Amino acid sequence: SAIQTLVTRLDAVSGAGVWRFINPDLSTGQINALGTDAIKVGILYRPARVTPVGTTAVANTGAFGLFSTGSGQTGRNRPALAQAFEENGVARGRFVVVANHLKSKGSDCADNVSPVGPDPDRGDGQGHCNLTRTAAATQLANWLATDPTVSGTANVLILGDLNAYAKEDPITALLAAGYANLNLDFNGSADYSYVFNGRWGYLDHALASPALRVQVVDVKHWHINADEPVVLDYNLNFKTTPQQSTFYAADAYRSSDHDPVVVAIALDTDGDGLPDRLELALGSSALDVDSDEDGLVDGAEDVNRNGVVDGGETSPTNRDSDADGLADGVERGITAGVADPDGSGPLGGTSLAIFVPDADPASTTNPVNADSDGDGYTDGQEDLNLNGRLDAGESNPVSGSSFPVQTRAVPSLGAVSAVLLLLGLWLVIEQSRRRATATRIG
Repeated sequence: SAIQTLVTRLDAVSGAGVWRFINPDLSTGQINALGTDAIKVGILYRPARVTPVGTTAVANTGAFGLFSTGSGQTGRNRPALAQAFEENGVARGRFVVVANHLKSKGSDCADNVSPVGPDPDRGDGQGHCNLTRTAAATQLANWLATDPTVSGTANVLILGDLNAYAKEDPITALLAAGYANLNLDFNGSADYSYVFNGRWGYLDHALASPALRVQVVDVKHWHINADEPVVLDYNLNFKTTPQQSTFYAADAYRSSDHDPVVVAIALDTDGDGLPDRLELALGSSALDVDSDEDGLVDGAEDVNRNGVVDGGETSPTNRDSDADGLADGVERGITAGVADPDGSGPLGGTSLAIFVPDADPASTTNPVNADSDGDGYTDGQEDLNLNGRLDAGESNPVSGSSFPVQTRAVPSLGAVSAVLLLLGLWLVIEQSRRRATATRIG
């Protein structure tokens, strides 16, 4: 097959077994699960990075199946292929990739009968078969909402040539279903992937579900095709034999008429705001939103999300960042731990067996300054029971004018000096008294 040939040639460059492809016929037990057209969608992956999980799913009915037309049955939108992957490593984050290729604008659908009726070019700028594409987009969103891969993840990435520009009905339908237009979000309205009769725009889309959107870090169209002259493309039409050789170059340029879209994702399995790769660098858990059980979400501690504990930040791996005896969450006035994101699932929240909530959130101390009020005593020495509240017998850790009425700490150097001075005076007086007594007796 063409996709097997592609994988074989990629491996010839990258090394044996570096690339694999999803075989929907083998996975679903269907023959020609993706239809019989010469053009089909496909998914390639690198097994060293990710592992397919769940069920390989194909949408090949309804708007993705055969259409009844005035001249018989025919395909319109090519069947969609969905596969869930799990990231290799400790966190094992999951996401679903959906490959699509909707009906082109190049030929009409005016003789449609069902599942979409007559669908001519309506002169609204969206070209032929707009209703046909829109029906597929709506069906796609509804299908994905049922978790067809049985993977249990809400991280979904829709990719492919949807043959619709950013403001056309098929894209609007997917946006209405909650998906984000990543091309627009990262590159603005001037982004493009295709040129037709001197007009530029993008038909090649990347749309993310709400859960995945916050984990996408960059998106780019790789401009290797749309900018290049047509004469350099893969077609042999109207080229002499010498021209076929002259115009060919063993590079990526004009390997298609569309530019590919590249999406960079930093998975955050536990949803704590820190990508898994950063959690591994920090030593925090990618499966626990509060790794150090201090009542704070890990991502709220590494504020700039760089995997380093910088000045002013608390550590997501040390529940008492300033070593004053008080947990970071207590110092910030946290009255409840971070909830477990998935109940009895593999993810974890704050353990209330370890974290003692703040009993007075209105009074907070500095979690990166052991002595918030600068009175010579650590906050934990003043808040004796470590509950964040000023109780009887305690001094106030945010008021330098207070002093401990009882402490577990060694007194200050000034207090020690005063005691030693008084003790020295007492010894001098006592020695003088004893000498006087001895003289009288003698």
